Amino acid sequence: MTIDGVLQAIRSGGGAGATDELRAELERGAASLSGTGESSARDAASNWRIRQWTTERAGIVAVGLAEAVAALAAEPEDAQVGLFHFEAPGRVFVVFAADERVLGCVGVNERRYAYEFRTDDRSRWFCDEIVKRMVGLFGCCIDEAVGRINRQWSGQDFVGDETDLRYHEEPEFWANDIVYGANSRWWKRPPGLRPKRWP
Repeated sequence: MTIDGVLQAIRSGGGAGATDELRAELERGAASLSGTGESSARDAASNWRIRQWTTERAGIVAVGLAEAVAALAAEPEDAQVGLFHFEAPGRVFVVFAADERVLGCVGVNERRYAYEFRTDDRSRWFCDEIVKRMVGLFGCCIDEAVGRINRQWSGQDFVGDETDLRYHEEPEFWANDIVYGANSRWWKRPPGLRPKRWP
């Protein structure tokens, strides 16, 4: 993969078009192996697999990750590589070989969840935070978390200012309330507390 391939992956990941500044930053990264530091190809491949898992759990769309892992796996296990992470137009991870070859890159975008009620920018962010809390607290998948929110608020538009009562509690409260149900008195952690059935 070349620097141009990296820039193309960024564009296909939803980032803005390539800029001279971005190209220069990539070239500096290749020359210095800067970023998270040097490691072996084996370690880097392992790290990228972990990133892939956590990326999927967080509901983020990654572009080019599988190809990058494959390129790392093709290198000798003890080959020195550098992982370079920077904020481009969109977030980007690039891995370089010691001879300045680009082994792979990833452009990532936040996934947009399909809520079954009207939202605005603020309420969408708020609901996304609830999804993240549900995934983190209960280990459920993204689809289940979004589905539980839809079951709770389907048809109840979530637009406008802080007068909407949903803003009167934090996302973590709603994550618990939606999973356990308001009648469970989950905040008291009663014996036998269990999540509501899904689906």
